[in-house]
Amino acid sequence: ATEHKEMAEIYYSRGVELKPDFLAAKVSRGNLHLKLANYDLAQLDFYNVLQLDPYNADANELIQRIRPATEHKEMAEIYYSRGDFPSALASLSEVINISPWAANLFELRAEMHLENDDLLSAIADIRAATKLQSDNTQGYLTLATLLYQLGHAADALKSIRECLKLDPDNKVCFDF
Repeated sequence: ATEHKEMAEIYYSRGVELKPDFLAAKVSRGNLHLKLANYDLAQLDFYNVLQLDPYNADANELIQRIRPATEHKEMAEIYYSRGDFPSALASLSEVINISPWAANLFELRAEMHLENDDLLSAIADIRAATKLQSDNTQGYLTLATLLYQLGHAADALKSIRECLKLDPDNKVCFDF
């Protein structure tokens, strides 16, 4: 999944480089940034499109998602710092709906689930994060630890194997 996103960004960037007025590539690249929670880059792409075509429906619609995403993310962090995990989880879930390819958001939500003693939801979010990142050895180790705590030794072992596939010399995964 990570490789496809990186290739898409390269493809769109190359299209913009070759033809600076290629608005569809800028909108697509901005949408990619939006899904990855790179809001500043997304906003820049959408603004550049709207300077050339103020009535571009896609750019106008997508740029409207940035402010709510950043506000929900800020609120999630505030709620989290205050220990209000249900509100933090609700706000962060709104951000993930807008930016479903941002592994760091899934990792943050997993932390919140762990603070809320919801291991199963934390496991689901860590799984999502490991699928979104190509080299997430720490994620696989955390996943294995949580699965083992729940008594799912076979699944924990699968996660450790994934960790060791990424880094055969990872001492912590090997010791686990």
